Amino acid sequence: MEDKMIFSETTTSSEKKTYPVKKKKTNAFSIVSLVLGMVTLVVAALYLVYRFLSDRAYHEKWKDYDDCGLA
Repeated sequence: MEDKMIFSETTTSSEKKTYPVKKKKTNAFSIVSLVLGMVTLVVAALYLVYRFLSDRAYHEKWKDYDDCGLA
């Protein structure tokens, strides 16, 4: 990775001094946000699959009672 050098100026009395300040890229932030986005998508997909299977099992359990009018 390449660090960019930015010079920061500070004023003390009548002199101006410049100090090099390293500015790092935020690769860690990008990776963390990508991972959190992927985890969110996976959790949402798993919830939808669970909901589908749960509804299917419920309807399978009570399908025999559709004819008698209880459901």
